[in-house]
Amino acid sequence: MKNLLKIVLFLSGIAFAAVAAYASYEVFVHGNMLVTEEDGPIEILQALILALSLVLFLRAAFVDKWSERAIVLFCAMICYAGILREVDFDKMGLGAFADFMLYGAGRHATIILGFAAILGYAAYHWRRYLKSSIRFLGSSRGILWIGAGLLIFLSQEIEHSDIQYAQFYEEITELVAYYLILSSSVLMLRGNPAAAEESASEKTEIVEAA
Repeated sequence: MKNLLKIVLFLSGIAFAAVAAYASYEVFVHGNMLVTEEDGPIEILQALILALSLVLFLRAAFVDKWSERAIVLFCAMICYAGILREVDFDKMGLGAFADFMLYGAGRHATIILGFAAILGYAAYHWRRYLKSSIRFLGSSRGILWIGAGLLIFLSQEIEHSDIQYAQFYEEITELVAYYLILSSSVLMLRGNPAAAEESASEKTEIVEAA
């Protein structure tokens, strides 16, 4: 599994570098800003990276069964919301219901309900998740998320600036942020530190009891 995860990150890194190089060439050499538009290569790669991250987070939550599942599902919900933001599902001809759920008011409802359910569960177990959240944010997985969040905030500032090629810099900054999220999802599958600590604690209690 670890080798497969390394391959996933490696291939994603190659795709990132290739798209960034191609887009840079088109923008700075030919002045072609179409590569930064909707359904352009940058946004397609953004959506693919988020989709892959979503799958990996869901695997961590339901297959690897992370003990702090609400944190993992919260990460997955952010990826899901990001996919709905980046992909224009209304242009795919998927039908009225799919358009409503993936592009219209339905998507806002599913996102709100998803976050509400996860946060409600975490709030009910607030003592456990307060400690777990702090531990997660201090881990390599959490630090990658913090970095991604800062980059997304920066991309929004760039979007509303008047610098030349602002749209290009915005999209590339978002792409880097999503790659950090993918890296976090890969690390999530390399082990559950919370579960390891619980297991170690249980073994210690058994030894002491003996």
